Amino acid sequence: MEKALARRRLALTCLQQPGRVLALFAAVCVDGARSAVDWLVHHRAVALYPLLAATAAFAAAAAVPGVNPKTLRP
Repeated sequence: MEKALARRRLALTCLQQPGRVLALFAAVCVDGARSAVDWLVHHRAVALYPLLAATAAFAAAAAVPGVNPKTLRP
């Protein structure tokens, strides 16, 4: 069975099966995003504190007149 899987992996190339490669890539990306969201849900403090700090820094920079208006506003 391992030899058969190894042969299938070798036959999977971007030039021969581009649709299959893109589908597998998308599946891996979705799985990674799901894992990241799951991790963030279980470790809220890791995600919450930097987000609050970034929001506070942005609010403080926006409150000071003349500080990088191009960066803060489109």
